[in-house]
Amino acid sequence: MWTIVGLCAAAGALRFAMHARLVDTEHLYAALSAYLLAGIFLGHFYWALEQIRPGSFAAAGNFSRMSGSIFSFVTLATLGYGDIVPRTDVARGLAVFEELVDSCSWRCCCSLDQPLHAGQETN
Repeated sequence: MWTIVGLCAAAGALRFAMHARLVDTEHLYAALSAYLLAGIFLGHFYWALEQIRPGSFAAAGNFSRMSGSIFSFVTLATLGYGDIVPRTDVARGLAVFEELVDSCSWRCCCSLDQPLHAGQETN
């Protein structure tokens, strides 16, 4: 249930950030919040996938909710430590999807910054 609440909160924050006429710090914070909530949501999704299909991830020890969140944020940050590895096609596809969404979201956040500097003169 909390996963759905987090997903709805991320969607609301992203909607707030993207529908701004004038971008200020509140909109940038909303975009960052959506990004972090999406990471937590996908971490729980990875954990649920491991519960439904055991062996989807190769990890040292038990694959817990924290392991799912760690893998999600490592994927978002493109670090790739290798201590948790997706083993099935579904898990790999979800990791690729997460990285594609991450790349697009950073481009959107960078484009949010453009109106902040519009009309300012440089010396």
